[in-house]
Amino acid sequence: MNIPVWQYPLTMGGYILLLLGLVELMRKQPKFALVFWLLSLLSFPFWFEYLDGWFRWAKTLSVLLPTALVVGFARIAWMYKDNPHRFWQFFRGDWVLKFLYGILFLNIAEATLKDFATANYFNAICGVILCITIPFPRYKHGERVYWVIGKDKPNDLLFYSTAAWNFLYTTWNMAFVYGEAGSYFAASMCILIAAELYPVLKKRPELYIIARVYTLAFHILVRSCSEVFVPLMDSGTWMNDNVLWTWGLINLILHVPFAIWYFRNKRHSATKEPPFGNRPPPLAKDYPTSRAFA
Repeated sequence: MNIPVWQYPLTMGGYILLLLGLVELMRKQPKFALVFWLLSLLSFPFWFEYLDGWFRWAKTLSVLLPTALVVGFARIAWMYKDNPHRFWQFFRGDWVLKFLYGILFLNIAEATLKDFATANYFNAICGVILCITIPFPRYKHGERVYWVIGKDKPNDLLFYSTAAWNFLYTTWNMAFVYGEAGSYFAASMCILIAAELYPVLKKRPELYIIARVYTLAFHILVRSCSEVFVPLMDSGTWMNDNVLWTWGLINLILHVPFAIWYFRNKRHSATKEPPFGNRPPPLAKDYPTSRAFA
């Protein structure tokens, strides 16, 4: 599609601002977020027209269902943390964080398999590295919890990794989309930039995952119901095999030393827990395991 150059900064910049505002709204209003994502599932009949192939269906289901049914209810459960009802106790269980860890692992693994299938091997190896360096929510005999729903309002989903992991995930994902869905690369780049920018603007790197959850879910919801991104910011003409190969190689050069650093620090840790950033994860003693629903 022939789009004038000046249109890209307007549409992409506007979309990034929209996404930043969306994350702020969803974060600050967890009840609104719960209702919004539950209602989003009613768009299911439209998906048959706009989703094509196993990857798009897997991606849509593995993002929208957990966002609506797990993240939303878990945040409300911690908002009412003193409510003893079994329904809310269930969503305060450790299974929630283990499940969300699994969903992040699954989403990276899906894209990694796609990279291998399309011979984007350098970037595929980076996906494997990212999978094995995601901090687990809670380690045996560990002192800290790396995934948590905040006890205080607005009860954010917090992810205590490192700024390096967040950045590597972003550049790996950008390279994946560049090779997998060229026409949608510009739009996908917007959601990755917004998720990277939001915690930087807030000076809270642990907000990366909640920003990523809501930006990705919104993007996938729109893509499953319309073709609005192609007329606005089609990037199909940007594709170049040499650029993709070089990008994958650069990503690999960045990911390998990170993996070495990660496992070296984890091995030398007294509790065998992974490294984290300047804001330490909460102590496990402050989030006792919910044994009935662990």
